[in-house]
Parts: sequence; structure tokens; C-alpha cells
Amino acid sequence: MLLYTAECGLTYHKAVFALPGNIYDPLSEGSNTLISKGAAIYLRNPLSTSSTSRINVAPSIPLTQEICDLLSKSPLTIDILNQKLNLEPRKLQEILLLLELDDHIEQQGGLVRLKK
Repeated sequence: MLLYTAECGLTYHKAVFALPGNIYDPLSEGSNTLISKGAAIYLRNPLSTSSTSRINVAPSIPLTQEICDLLSKSPLTIDILNQKLNLEPRKLQEILLLLELDDHIEQQGGLVRLKK
């Protein structure tokens, strides 16, 4: 069921992430197959919080610091973030997912906010 759902996400061009596994381990076959079909590889992000509560941005993840700076003033909706950053919605969702997986932000009640 889970692989079917993930494959549907890929079909509808949704962000699908998979953890790569050992190619010789039969238990990793599902996630490795998803990656081969186009799922993004999720590896722990090198984002970290410094003593000034700014997030160190990895060069591979553009706009992360800008998003965090906007959210440091007040929580915002995804639509407002999208307007301020002028990003493709899918790209913004991808960046927000990475920030949320790394426990830097949370989405609640239609708002995106920095975690304290």
C-alpha cells in the first residue's frame, strides 16, 4: 500500500522522498525502486542552528535562509511565502518539507512558523 501511494505521488508530480538502502538488501528494494523512478533521495540535511538562531544554509538548498528570515518576523501562509519569494509552488513545498523534516519549522493551522 505504501509503495502504491508513493508511486501515485510521483505520477502526480508531488514531492516524494525515499531513503536509499543497501542494494544487496531485499528490504531496501522498495525505496531504491522509488528512487530509480524519480523520488528524491532524502539524506539528513546539513542545516543547523547557530548561536544567533540563524540557520546555516547548505548551498544545495537555496532560499532556506530567506524563508527563515521571513518566518522569524511572524508565521506566514504558504501563499504569502510564495508571493514574497516568487517561487514555483512545488519548489517551495520541497524546501519547506526539508526544513520541517530537520525540525526547523512547523506547519499548523494553515501557517508556517519557525520552531522555538
